[in-house]
Amino acid sequence: MEKTEKDTDITPLRLKVFLKNFKQIFIDLKSDDIETRQKQYANLWTLQRLAAAFGVPISLFLNGNNDKIFALMSVVYGSITDFFDGKAARKYGVPDPEFGKNFDIVVDKVFATFVGFSLTITDRDYLKLLLGEFLIAITNVGGKTMYPNLDGNSTYMGKIKQWPLFGAFALGLIPSDNEVLCDTKKKAIAIAFYAQLATLISYIVRHAKQIYEIPNGKKRVKTRSFVVR
Repeated sequence: MEKTEKDTDITPLRLKVFLKNFKQIFIDLKSDDIETRQKQYANLWTLQRLAAAFGVPISLFLNGNNDKIFALMSVVYGSITDFFDGKAARKYGVPDPEFGKNFDIVVDKVFATFVGFSLTITDRDYLKLLLGEFLIAITNVGGKTMYPNLDGNSTYMGKIKQWPLFGAFALGLIPSDNEVLCDTKKKAIAIAFYAQLATLISYIVRHAKQIYEIPNGKKRVKTRSFVVR
């Protein structure tokens, strides 16, 4: 299958633009214009989730596994920011919707990776959640690298998946040897993993539909652009 001109790999250019927009967040937040600051509120919430991601491994490293309260608070706060960044984007808008979407996706993956890896050190059950996030990331990054016109927005299942994932992370940080809690944690991990698999399937199906269309029974690559929210 030959790539069209639109499919040319422009990853370095996109990375440069991404970093430029990331720097612009801090510049706009210092602006005297209230509307300029408000348009960065969504990215500010996302930025706070990034900080929360670092809070979990740092807390567990400094305090050990006997004191997980700060790590638990970081996960809870991270889940709260995931709700408010979308709400702020709808209320105030964002300077660059494409950057906002990609920034949110990147931070979600960083958050899941940092928290999941921290929990995997003491509980190998969380390894499957790390694997699930890795497969989802590979599907999206690989697809966008090969076909830049692919829609990178989260699917409906991708948005739902975050909540059982946050729940499983939070349960893993509650200090307790109670059998009921341990059993609940195992069930939460299983539910989060199934949600990840459903999300992975939804991305694969959507990418396949976008890359191929079947007019008169023949497959061909789509060349139209996709609308980004």
